[in-house]
Amino acid sequence: RRNRIGFNKSGRPIGSFLFVGPTGVGKTELAKQLALKMFGSE
Repeated sequence: RRNRIGFNKSGRPIGSFLFVGPTGVGKTELAKQLALKMFGSE
């Protein structure tokens, strides 16, 4: 069952992030820095 939904394909994310909030609080910069730390690129 896990194979059918693609869990054992390495290198693919198994989650996503949703950043919500008012304008001007740094959501874009946070997302870019998080991607850089986790994946090595944006």
